Amino acid sequence: MKFAQLKASPARWSNALSDSGVIKKLLTAYYGHSYSGIQGKKQLLCRMIEKYNEHYGQSECLLVRAPARINLMGRHIDSQGGHCNYIAIPPDLFILASPRDDTNIFLDNIEPKLYPHRRFDLRELLPETTTSWQQILSITARKTQKGDWVAYVKAIIARFLLEYPRVRFKGMTLLVGGDIPVAGGLSSSSALVVAVAEALVIINGLDIEEAEFVRLCGESEWYVGTRGGFGDHAAIKCAQKGMVTHMAFSPFRILTRVAFPEEYRVLGAHSSIFAFKSASAQTIFNQKLECYSIGKRLIFDQITETKHSFKNLLDIVTAGYSTEALYRLLLTLPATLLQDKNKKPDSNLVRGVVLFGLAEEARSLNWIRLLQNNRMEQLGMLMNISHDGDRVVKKLSEASNIPWILNYDDGILLDLAQRARKRDHTAELYWQPGAYRCSVEAIDGMVDLVSACPGVLGAQLSGAGLGGCMMVLVHRDSYGDVQNTMVKKYYIPQKLKQEIFECLPVAGSGPVHLQ
Repeated sequence: MKFAQLKASPARWSNALSDSGVIKKLLTAYYGHSYSGIQGKKQLLCRMIEKYNEHYGQSECLLVRAPARINLMGRHIDSQGGHCNYIAIPPDLFILASPRDDTNIFLDNIEPKLYPHRRFDLRELLPETTTSWQQILSITARKTQKGDWVAYVKAIIARFLLEYPRVRFKGMTLLVGGDIPVAGGLSSSSALVVAVAEALVIINGLDIEEAEFVRLCGESEWYVGTRGGFGDHAAIKCAQKGMVTHMAFSPFRILTRVAFPEEYRVLGAHSSIFAFKSASAQTIFNQKLECYSIGKRLIFDQITETKHSFKNLLDIVTAGYSTEALYRLLLTLPATLLQDKNKKPDSNLVRGVVLFGLAEEARSLNWIRLLQNNRMEQLGMLMNISHDGDRVVKKLSEASNIPWILNYDDGILLDLAQRARKRDHTAELYWQPGAYRCSVEAIDGMVDLVSACPGVLGAQLSGAGLGGCMMVLVHRDSYGDVQNTMVKKYYIPQKLKQEIFECLPVAGSGPVHLQ
């Protein structure tokens, strides 16, 4: 839709928000009738309208929304052409946006102490001789304010400027607010990127396909130093209310959508360990991607068909190779990425990372089939196995943990290959955790804590890891008991802020339209 169809003055937005019937109808369209947080959304939006009026007066603006997301199965594999199972969830990022007569971007937030005012001219984002996004990454990205929220806004605008060189992009005023936990593994930064992109497209009248929108959003985040895939942006953009969206990547495509069963719930909980994308965290994430790259190169060297049919590492999972053959291919990989005596032995296990990726792809493909057939217990078991692939410790008692280190030496892989040849079901690829190891001790403890609760089917890390949130699949009758267990045994003993939320499948990003 065009800006003229979506714009409204702050006064009109306020009037709509003050009408309980209008606001309920408006927000129910995105969140569904069972969502209990409508009042909280109303308060957030009222606060945004008030701030917008303080900054920019009664100039007409549009309201765009980008939700958080969780990946129910398929973690760490979208960048390798894997399959993922996403839902968007009720925490959101909102932007009130309006066009300017110049090329300046005015960026404000309802939390100015955390996210200070920023201003820049979009004409300064691209060097005059720029020909490719890779060139931007090698030149401009070195100068960007890493760790500053404006970097994500600059990133997505710069990517669109490069993609549409003949468009005379307008400046914008952007007021941001939201309730997505920051550094929680719920893609708050990707939600900001997608929301700015939504505003950019509408204000400049761009005609863009959904897949292209997702690609540009995903590539834009390379600007801030991480080389992930497009999964988070695809989930935020393409999710549908009440549905799990099964996606594949490289190329991006939506394969199917399956209704999430009403008798089950997904509970999310923040560990209070913040997964900021610091330089050290980016190094760890990028090292995992390097493990994938090395694994792909060495495995493809062993397979003559790669020249004709394979593009991504995870293509081999669905290429008809036997499970035994896949384990034997893993034997060609080195145990470690870096031969450095100062590194911990488990610092960069190439085999463990690649096995995780292959197994997670198999789990993801099985997961959606299990959901279609309502086989929820098996589905939960796969979530537990998946988390073990990210695990760093195992809880022994209330007071003690042991390191969780899975060894994939030649003997282990040969044993798996031999058992797979004998059709031992425990040697199936999807039952193998692998060793990606991006959880943290606190999240492992949370997973172990809730796994002992009646009604819990599975629990796992949410997001890229190194902190943030975990998720729990639980029967709806046990949801309250699990919530109470988390409060009494995790948050209260450590005097932590209680951040527990229900992960209802909600609609994806887009403009909020006043009827």
